[in-house]
Amino acid sequence: MDLKNIMEKENVKAISCYEVKNFEISDFYLSEEINENTMFSICSISKLLTVIAVLIAKDEKIVDINDDVNKYLKNWELKGGKVLIKDLFLHQSGLVDADSSYGTYDINIGKPKVIELIQGKTKYLKEEICVKENPQTEFIYSDNNTLILEKLLEDIYNMNFREIIKMKILNPLQISNSEYIDFETIDNFNLVKGTDKSGTYIQKEKNIYPYDSVAGLWSTSKDLSTLMIELLKTYNGKSEKILKKETVKEMMSPQGIEGDTGYGVFAYKLRGKDVFYTQGWGEGFQSYMLGFLETGDGIIVIMNQNPAVEQLEGPIGNIVRDFVNKNCQ
Repeated sequence: MDLKNIMEKENVKAISCYEVKNFEISDFYLSEEINENTMFSICSISKLLTVIAVLIAKDEKIVDINDDVNKYLKNWELKGGKVLIKDLFLHQSGLVDADSSYGTYDINIGKPKVIELIQGKTKYLKEEICVKENPQTEFIYSDNNTLILEKLLEDIYNMNFREIIKMKILNPLQISNSEYIDFETIDNFNLVKGTDKSGTYIQKEKNIYPYDSVAGLWSTSKDLSTLMIELLKTYNGKSEKILKKETVKEMMSPQGIEGDTGYGVFAYKLRGKDVFYTQGWGEGFQSYMLGFLETGDGIIVIMNQNPAVEQLEGPIGNIVRDFVNKNCQ
């Protein structure tokens, strides 16, 4: 794979790519500016870990994902209609993101608490979250769904969200280069800065999203490969470090209003093979994860550029298609 040529052609400063074959890391490609421990903002792939944490609570019999989410929320209630926890996974809750919401960090506001965000008390979310459309009738991709899950997790475990993710997912998988980064601590970590489509570095604060569960995680392709391998192994009955096999099977099953939506992932058939994918896109970064469920193959690609086109239409798409062509003969 000629990463150098792709980077020069597309004005990309840094790319990290890990390939998985038969449940093991088989190859990796790192641009010269980074190493295997350099962290990128993975944007919405953060949502995957949030959903996994709720599914862990399901396996622990702390929650039933077929219950109304209000059954478990404390000191706040989602108004406007009955929403099941799994409706939040599937983006069929009837929640709709307000215009101009979920922007990057504002140094004049700082990082608010999740309850302040949900109640619409900051410029990041200017109105309280409520059900706006009939649940289970329409697929509406909404960051509000994941923010409610963050509140749910903190309420059921009576712990800080970051500590929950570390205790339930990162530590059991020995993932050590994934962190939720604050503006005040950004210089303390081995991070790559984000760029726009021309390759120009963006302002420091625009690298940060103050919504941990939605888009706040910084990680590496190596760490995300570890997570993907665990999910693939569990799906095939080879491991159960964080989730049960039947839970991952359900997670990876297309269901709900949108035909290819699973729990925190999208699942479909690619050239006759069952796959799942998840992706992230934000200021200065794009990321993509693709896993072949039955063969234990997959690819993770992260780059520090927002190319202003969908992942598969830009530089990441070239890399993923090359991988698929090699592995789907």
